[in-house]
Amino acid sequence: MTRRLIAPSVLVLLWLWCVTVAVAQPQIAYILPDIGSPRFSTYVEVIAPATARGTFGADRVWLNNAGDDVRLVLDRPADSARITFGPLVVSWDGRIIATHAFVHPTVQPNSSDWEALRTEFRIPIKVVVNGRASNIDTFYILKPWTLGDR
Repeated sequence: MTRRLIAPSVLVLLWLWCVTVAVAQPQIAYILPDIGSPRFSTYVEVIAPATARGTFGADRVWLNNAGDDVRLVLDRPADSARITFGPLVVSWDGRIIATHAFVHPTVQPNSSDWEALRTEFRIPIKVVVNGRASNIDTFYILKPWTLGDR
């Protein structure tokens, strides 16, 4: 009986693949829409790259509470006085998170133009999946503006 050995190069490639999968972090491609206004709830989708299946975990509903495996969190804890995110619905094989952004009614943004916003109205957010944080993206809080005559 002869034994076949696995070539060392195959073992190295297998080890590198395992390490890459183990440390891969979730990635946000974009947020749509990425703006909200005080007193309004905005439906928001956080999108992963199209080829990154499972980025945000399995398709299901998460309450977005401490202890959940999938969370949408604020990078600056002080921003919790400005915005709250609702429960998360993960879908499209773990590539989309759907939620609501509730901008608190007491927030007074300095502009209705996102480019003119002060730093405190540019809210850095990230997705945390099983303790691994994604890249940071920005949600903007703008003054609402009316359309038409008023």
